[in-house]
Formats: sequence, C-alpha cells, structure tokens
Amino acid sequence: MDPQAELRIANALAANKLKESAKRDKFNAKQLAVIERKKEKEGDEMAVTLKNIESREASEKELKARLEYAQEIRKERRQKIIDERAHKEQFYGTRTTPSCA
Repeated sequence: MDPQAELRIANALAANKLKESAKRDKFNAKQLAVIERKKEKEGDEMAVTLKNIESREASEKELKARLEYAQEIRKERRQKIIDERAHKEQFYGTRTTPSCA
C-alpha cells in the first residue's frame, strides 16, 4: 500500500475519532443538563407538595378549632337552658290540680 494512502487513511481515522468524541461529549453534556433539569423540577414539585401539605394541615387545624368552638357554644347554651329550668323550678313548683271530691 502506498505510504501517502496510509497517511490519508490515518488522518481520516483521527479526524473521525475527533468528530465522534465531540459528538459523544456534546451528547453527554445534554444528558447531564437533562438530569439537572429533572432534579430541579423534582425539587420544585417537592416544594409545591410540601406547601400543599402545610396548607392542608393549617386548614385542618383551623377546622378543628372551629368545631371545638362550636361544641363549646352548644355546651354553654345547653347549660344555660338547664340552669334556667332549675331556677324556674325553685320558684314555680309543679302545679297540682285539686281533686274533685
């Protein structure tokens, strides 16, 4: 084989290797960028999920407090009615009807 042909082939192979390594490096860089964006997106989703959980817990806490307040009001009203009845019974005893004899 001609030494010039071998040299051309060697140069072509070296150039091809450089092109392939450049393509590989570019591809790897893209893959790393994709992985980084995915991690950022997961972090953002995690933050949103955490905010949702916190707001849900706050809502549940507020609801529980409102329910407890409503229960307390019902207890107070019930006790007030019981106290009023007891007070009335002190002054107004049960009336008996006179017997017809």
